[in-house]
Amino acid sequence: MGLAALSSVAMGSGWLLRVVGALYLAFLGVGTFLARPATREATAARTAEAWRAWASTLVLTLTNPMTIASFAAMFSAIAGTPKPSALYTPVLVSGVFFGSAAWWLILSMGVSRLGARLRKPHLLWVNRLAGALLLGFAGWALASARMAN
Repeated sequence: MGLAALSSVAMGSGWLLRVVGALYLAFLGVGTFLARPATREATAARTAEAWRAWASTLVLTLTNPMTIASFAAMFSAIAGTPKPSALYTPVLVSGVFFGSAAWWLILSMGVSRLGARLRKPHLLWVNRLAGALLLGFAGWALASARMAN
């Protein structure tokens, strides 16, 4: 029921959400495009910094539209079953948890291995490309907001 209520609110103000999302993407895009690669490796974070990083990553993951859409699809599938077994929900939640954990592990290992080979000029172009892509997505979101309104 909460998902249905949230969905109806989001549908009613879809253009506003798109504009806000586009502005945030543009902000991230400009910041990424102008960012200079780090000159030294990051040091181990203190406990408070590690918790702050974990919390910000959790919030970003929970507000990711693909995460929301995936959970909406899964829970609508649960709602469609006449009487799911008692193990259905714990198995579903465990599958999502372990699938997400595996994805982040694979992604982190890949970036770690690739990052060792990239030098400062390469990283500068990665920042520029990522920033340009984010700005392009921001423009697309603004255009779709304009068409939705």
